[in-house]
Amino acid sequence: MVIILMSMEQPHITAQTAREQLSIGTGKNNTKLLVDTMGTDYAYSSYSGSTTTTDYAARLCDILEYKKDEVTYTDWFLPSKEELNLMYTNLYKNELGDFTGYYYWSSSEYDADGAYLQELSDDNPYGNYRNYYYSVRPVRAFLNDEVCEHTWDEGEVTVEATFYNNGIKTYTCTECHMTKVEIIPILTPEVGKAGPTGGIIFYDCDADNDTGNADGLTSSECLWRYLEAAPADLRIVAGTPTVDSSTEGYSNGSYEIYYGYYRTSDDGDELYVNGTTTYNSSNCTGTAIGTGKKNTELLVGTMGDEAYKYHHTNSNNSEKISDYAARLCDILEYTKDGVTYTDWFLPSLDELNLMNTNLKAKSLGDFESAWYWSSSEDSVGADGALLQFLSSVFQLGYSRSSVYRVRPVRAFI
Repeated sequence: MVIILMSMEQPHITAQTAREQLSIGTGKNNTKLLVDTMGTDYAYSSYSGSTTTTDYAARLCDILEYKKDEVTYTDWFLPSKEELNLMYTNLYKNELGDFTGYYYWSSSEYDADGAYLQELSDDNPYGNYRNYYYSVRPVRAFLNDEVCEHTWDEGEVTVEATFYNNGIKTYTCTECHMTKVEIIPILTPEVGKAGPTGGIIFYDCDADNDTGNADGLTSSECLWRYLEAAPADLRIVAGTPTVDSSTEGYSNGSYEIYYGYYRTSDDGDELYVNGTTTYNSSNCTGTAIGTGKKNTELLVGTMGDEAYKYHHTNSNNSEKISDYAARLCDILEYTKDGVTYTDWFLPSLDELNLMNTNLKAKSLGDFESAWYWSSSEDSVGADGALLQFLSSVFQLGYSRSSVYRVRPVRAFI
């Protein structure tokens, strides 16, 4: 139940007011006159009080939206006195329309403090004060589709498409204001374009299959297809790793990340992830595309929550750190469009080179011209790890107690 409101202290709407608009076809204009005059909070909720309300009959009809068969109708209005009587005659008396109220407001004014309503037990409309609660049945006027040759506007994207859900584009007819919708397909991943996290996709292993499968990978075998770089370099802000450049304090966060050493005692020899001082490609980290995730798991699984910060010959050889490159990628969480991604890893050397070739060289991904850590151990010695200078093909092995940048990546199907 709603109320049509305006105190007797307020003037009539215009020279040609809703009071004079009683006939069929005037309801839409009546509603506009009432809403334009009373606005969103001009209607008074009592006969002579000062309290106003937005929930008055004409406005409720004016802002009403109703969706049917993918079409949203927004052209509702409060019926005039004679339009309301037509509903009584053609609907209510024929048991149509599911009318549950007893008295219904019209949009036709009776006088400055009254409006017409109709009791749905007879065809005798009458006027009453506006500060009463009565029922409302909105109506709309329309042309038959055969009469209205729709002229659709350019449309507006009302729901953005994602990698998981379709989007929606809504068009409105400039003639009758009817709307229609068009489904925007789920986004398709593509190298050089934004991925699910907003970072840039830099590799599609199945795309190489068309030219001979040079990398030896297929998504059906490795269970991933695309590699996506994080949206930004990893920084530590307030003790937490982040790749969200909009995070407060990100610009001042630390981007100088240690690699960390693995050994079993403070003064023991540096070891590979296989627990020895000898590199073995079968049980140590690799350099190839597709090995970054496993490399990260091996590094974190071996070094654990803390890695040695310095070489065993350093006077501070007992000092450990939890903020080492592989672990920071492993614990990283990043949320985009309500989805939290936790499947990050430190890229292998060849994956890092792919980011250089497919992203940095094409000015994509907001990379610095700087050294970046890979997850690949240096086969020359367990005290080193491999890195690359992005903007060139220069790669080398260097001491794990050095600090360089990190760009986490993720793989997805």
